[in-house]
Amino acid sequence: MVQTAKRIPSFDLLKVAALMYIIFGWHMDDYAGNILATSIGRTLVIGSLGIFIFVSGFTLTKSCREIVTVADVVRFMKKRFVRIYPLYLSSLVLSYVTSQISSKQFYAGVFLLNAVLNIHIKTLWFVTMIFVFYLLLPIILYKFSAVKTVLLTIVFISFCIIANNFAGLMDIRLTYYFPIFIWGVLCARYGNLFQLLKRKESIIFSVIILLVLTAMFDFMKNDWLKHVYVVGSLVFSISPMIALAELFAEKAESDVFVRLSYASFCMYLYHRIIFYALLQVYTPGTDMLKVLYLGVAGFPIIFITSERIQAGYDYLLSRTNVLVFSQR
Repeated sequence: MVQTAKRIPSFDLLKVAALMYIIFGWHMDDYAGNILATSIGRTLVIGSLGIFIFVSGFTLTKSCREIVTVADVVRFMKKRFVRIYPLYLSSLVLSYVTSQISSKQFYAGVFLLNAVLNIHIKTLWFVTMIFVFYLLLPIILYKFSAVKTVLLTIVFISFCIIANNFAGLMDIRLTYYFPIFIWGVLCARYGNLFQLLKRKESIIFSVIILLVLTAMFDFMKNDWLKHVYVVGSLVFSISPMIALAELFAEKAESDVFVRLSYASFCMYLYHRIIFYALLQVYTPGTDMLKVLYLGVAGFPIIFITSERIQAGYDYLLSRTNVLVFSQR
């Protein structure tokens, strides 16, 4: 049975804040000699990606409380596919046309197989990864139980590690982010777990762990220690980010934040295309000027273009009698 999820303003705020940092504090730096790269920035971007995954698991579980028939599974996947794939494919094509990805990356991306085949693809890897999680979610929610969910998580992570080590398949980042997705599912089903994240003790402990991990990263020479750093940054970023967002949740009621939240998926998909186009028009002489140029010129263009694309796509779906799942 599919239900309509109640909008959570603090989650909208989290999505917008995380997106702004990923685009304008991390990805933009790729075009400006990484002058903004810092240890704290690395931890923040990992946490930002993690919060997207957590929120996806949480909100999807809230909107789809139970899956009891094959028809429920088909309906769920149709929604996700219609909502995501055409827009994602258009971004993939544009990335290929502008030579930002290779033919191998493109053809794997067409079939959403980059994460499975372990073919890295800049930015769009996140979409191919989360689609794998969407495929697994109906299995999780079918006759839901916490024990089954934990066992499935262990089996999936073990499979990914074995496939990665022995066959070079399954992007290892699947093992980082899937537990965060499951944590979102569990918090949606068990309110006491979600409340635990917002306790003062959880927030303080999480911040301390994040500071320690960030400070130690440059001394982590062993690859396994770096895996621990990534997982730790993902897990312990959730509590302080949620608590901080709830402090300013009323800001998410403003028209600007609602519009940014609505455009967020397209902003993520198309920002590198727009950065590329801007640098074709004009390339500043220094890295700092590139940051200023891409920030000042890029933000309004990315936002307005993304909002119009999303609105146009929603209108097209409504005109073709395909149910629209608006994020407004």
